[in-house]
Amino acid sequence: QARDVILAQVSQAETSLMAQRSCTAKVSEDVLEAERKLFEADRNINRFAETLEDTMLAIATIKELDKEKALKLSNMEEETQKRKIADKKAADEALELQEKELNAFKAKQAKISRHLQTEA
Repeated sequence: QARDVILAQVSQAETSLMAQRSCTAKVSEDVLEAERKLFEADRNINRFAETLEDTMLAIATIKELDKEKALKLSNMEEETQKRKIADKKAADEALELQEKELNAFKAKQAKISRHLQTEA
């Protein structure tokens, strides 16, 4: 009878041990799965951080290039404006010179006409 009790206790202990091993195995699998997911999440976060850094660098570079481009365009516009002013001034001076030459030519023709009329 004591032996039966001991055998029952051993059987119960073995059943408990098997159940505990099964739970431990399940928990170990769950922990491994959680660690795998954590590693994957960490890898994704690192990729995201790298992408974010690259994007921020690209944005900063684009802003700098935009500033340079705007400055160059502004300088080009200023040069164009100066050239237009110089061209207009040159055209005005050329027109004024043509008017003077025309007036001088008219005066010369009028003088010649008067001279021819007095000889006639």
